[in-house]
Amino acid sequence: MKAEQIWQAALGELQMQMTKATFDTWLKRTAVLSCADHELVIACPNQYTQEWLENRLKTTIQRILFGITGQLMRARFEVWRPIEPATDRDEPSESADPGELPDRSERVSIDWADLGIPSKFICESLATLDWTWPTLQASGLRDYVDHALDYWRAGLGLMLIGPVGNGKTHLVMGLAKYAVEHDWTIAVTSAARYLDDLRGSYAAVRAGQRADADRIMQRPTDVDLLVIDDLRVTDWTPWCRIQFFTLINRCWENEVPLLITSNHPLNDLADRAGQIGLDEATLSRLTGSTVRITLSGPDYRLERKRRVLTTLRSTASSRIAVGA
Repeated sequence: MKAEQIWQAALGELQMQMTKATFDTWLKRTAVLSCADHELVIACPNQYTQEWLENRLKTTIQRILFGITGQLMRARFEVWRPIEPATDRDEPSESADPGELPDRSERVSIDWADLGIPSKFICESLATLDWTWPTLQASGLRDYVDHALDYWRAGLGLMLIGPVGNGKTHLVMGLAKYAVEHDWTIAVTSAARYLDDLRGSYAAVRAGQRADADRIMQRPTDVDLLVIDDLRVTDWTPWCRIQFFTLINRCWENEVPLLITSNHPLNDLADRAGQIGLDEATLSRLTGSTVRITLSGPDYRLERKRRVLTTLRSTASSRIAVGA
């Protein structure tokens, strides 16, 4: 059996053992470089994929190779470009001249408000975050941001937990805008807003008005990425818990990555005496489909306000001096 046939057979086995998103992210763009001395060398599109396969899947792949060939075989992963033609999602079409393409922001005028981005963050982005701020030094945060597309393709969202003013909303809105700029569709909401919209649709039906509850329930999961800002369970009822589980479960089933912020740790969001909150099924899906990062430190929001005031006062002083 030729090396390429061995690897294609191995890919077939691997594809049946994982989700489509995981396979497409880590294995779809691999290929065989060589096969000699019982060692199969696999080409990877980038170092991140190489390290992930080496650390997470090497033993499994070698076991599969043994099953296919009947021989002990080593798997080795090397970064090698290019591996396959660019896809329409990631690169310009073949007929386009990359040197003549204008910047994406110039080619497409994006209505951020229409996509649900709050007006406060219309002009904000990942680039406008102060990455030197202590809050944003949380372990794993920059790695997630730098490799966000890889995480999302693998179905792994982000849950940011921390007190108010730590830059959580700014960060997830920046990630959402980054996703749109890379041709991902998004929906932006909060748990309270989603439940209010759903209540309103039911109320409209009872009042004899036309409303589509199914559309409201389905819309957040008909996208590539869902943002749920400010998750809290204050004054929840059993109905709220059921509806929120339905939303999270649909994202889980459809492999829609979630970007979630909350001022409360998971334990405070869970069901407990005197409080209706997230049940075990919802918590399991959230923890299983997101990277959870806790932010802590001084108030990012107040510091930005202080800097703005300092700038305004400095500008005013300069004007007065010039006038004098």
